[in-house]
Amino acid sequence: MSRTPKGSLPSYRLKKSRGQAVVTLTDPSGVRHDVLLGKYNSPESRAEYLRVLGEWEARGRTLPSSGSHTPDLTVNEMLVTFWDHVEKHYRVPHGTPSGEQDNFKYALRPLREMYGHTAAVQFGPLALKVIRQRFVESGLCRREVDRRVQKIRRAFKGAVSEELVPPSVFHGLQSVGGLKRGGTPTKDHAPIGPVADEHVDKVLPYQR
Repeated sequence: MSRTPKGSLPSYRLKKSRGQAVVTLTDPSGVRHDVLLGKYNSPESRAEYLRVLGEWEARGRTLPSSGSHTPDLTVNEMLVTFWDHVEKHYRVPHGTPSGEQDNFKYALRPLREMYGHTAAVQFGPLALKVIRQRFVESGLCRREVDRRVQKIRRAFKGAVSEELVPPSVFHGLQSVGGLKRGGTPTKDHAPIGPVADEHVDKVLPYQR
């Protein structure tokens, strides 16, 4: 059966056999499912109708394929969804990919290589520390290691917002703090200080 035509909304109606309110929505394969809402014409069922319909719209007018979360979803499968977001949102005004896409690519590569076939719900703080150590051993400076770890967390935060993994996964990753100065062999770039007066004096005559 076809999906609900774009622009029209599935109706709130009575399922006579049960005396319940119901709305019929489609799943990702286009199959229609009745979603029970509660006692027909009650304020609670009307509110549930609006909630269910809103989430259905937010998912692109489809029901989740298997419950609220997908326990067998792998990290690689999660990253496919997240990369769609990266390609869509990290672009310069005229439409070409921004440098931030490359930054995400470098950050997520070891996650894909080391844990790609791991269930996303099983990726926890210890696994994130393993990847962080790989960044450290590659010679990256402390701030860059922290930036890449943050981007990995961002991927899992996106998965939570799409209800692909439970919020507890992202909350666990937040427990991994940033590297402490001097606590690892990573280097710290010297902070950028003010420009020397003699350099400023050389360009002042050219200022308008």
